[in-house]
Amino acid sequence: MNINTAHVFPAFTLKYTGKEMQVLEINNVDFNSKLQYASEIIGINLTDFDFNTNNFIEQEEKNQYLSFLFSCCFSEIVKSKQA
Repeated sequence: MNINTAHVFPAFTLKYTGKEMQVLEINNVDFNSKLQYASEIIGINLTDFDFNTNNFIEQEEKNQYLSFLFSCCFSEIVKSKQA
């Protein structure tokens, strides 16, 4: 029996719950290294994001980058499970 999982990504500023990191960790995704890499590429520090305080909630640009990065990570997970 196959069990399917879907992840939905909003196109607006959102508050994170911390469950996102649980899914990434279960799937061996090093999100902190991806935050570092993205920060270097875009020239905006994303590495100070904190799930407990949701410190990007009032910073829409950073929140949008974070949402995009999460979506890329989840997309990689879904793709790897189709193999």
